[in-house]
Amino acid sequence: MNLSLQPKTLSQYYLTNYTYCPPNKNLIESPDFLLKAAISESFILIPVNLFGIYCIVWHTPKYMESFQFHLFHLHFWLLLLTICYTLLTTPYYFFPVQVRYSLGLFRFISMKNQHQHYIVSCIYGGILVSVLMMFENRHRQLVPPNDLFYKLRNSHRVFLVILNFCCGSAGSLPIFMEDLSNQEQMKLKYLEEIPCPTEIYFDPHAFALGNSTNIYTAIALIFNLIGAVQLFFFIIHSTMYLRKIQLIQTFSIRTKRIQKSFFKSALAQVASPISVLLVPLMLLTYVRITRQYLQGLTNICILSIPAHSIFSTASLLIFNAPYRKFTKDLFRLSEYPSNRVVVPSLQQQ
Repeated sequence: MNLSLQPKTLSQYYLTNYTYCPPNKNLIESPDFLLKAAISESFILIPVNLFGIYCIVWHTPKYMESFQFHLFHLHFWLLLLTICYTLLTTPYYFFPVQVRYSLGLFRFISMKNQHQHYIVSCIYGGILVSVLMMFENRHRQLVPPNDLFYKLRNSHRVFLVILNFCCGSAGSLPIFMEDLSNQEQMKLKYLEEIPCPTEIYFDPHAFALGNSTNIYTAIALIFNLIGAVQLFFFIIHSTMYLRKIQLIQTFSIRTKRIQKSFFKSALAQVASPISVLLVPLMLLTYVRITRQYLQGLTNICILSIPAHSIFSTASLLIFNAPYRKFTKDLFRLSEYPSNRVVVPSLQQQ
């Protein structure tokens, strides 16, 4: 590439420096691959999510009614996240720089990238609220009446909902506060780091964010840490009281078993999707740290994000006996006693 050229605009760069870039023939790196793969995912993930919601709404027994809303709340937000990533936004990221392009349906109604980012951030806020409220519900069932957190009132819970929604959606704070009007120069500056991105980078709808750490990103990080601290507190504190309950003789064996089952189900609902997301998050972190431009790897990581929902639904069906039984009966996987067939012997004449 001829580095002596110093274009002042994206169009100049595209007509000069970019002509020295090798043609991109890697299918996995192309936007077309990401779009078609995401749409294909939606045909599997969305029905699986809807099946999980159907089980929660129509096949929840009475003894699980206090837990039903929280299960539904979590799966509702996970369904919205799946729809966003596979159909509505389908973000095409140019990691390690902060540039993205929307391939989804929102692009066809000319929705701005900022607004799409707000919507996705709000969904993450809803997910964090549903997760923490689910564990707060389990926590309240386990702690004794004299515990400080048992005395939480509905007004306190409203405050926690608002706080946790802000914590989960804090990623949109830099977009609200930073000046992102000079998109041309921001994207031109990023080309110093990735001189040969895929061609869609030069589309005017590609959206760039600031790459520097400032007070707004620091505030967003603090909000995220507040949500994480709450989650760890509820899990650890609930585990402590769950172990105590198992030693108290006044509780019936059935009560102990139900409380233990509910808590395991809540842990599985959260741990399963998080464990699935660990690998792509680690890979994206590696890309950000090493500053390598690996578009194909980034696309695979983006496709892995909505895939978490299938593992969350699987955890719902596996760790909750009523849903597990319904699913087994529906797909004829129940174990039936084998019928013995007696074959009379034939006597030779």
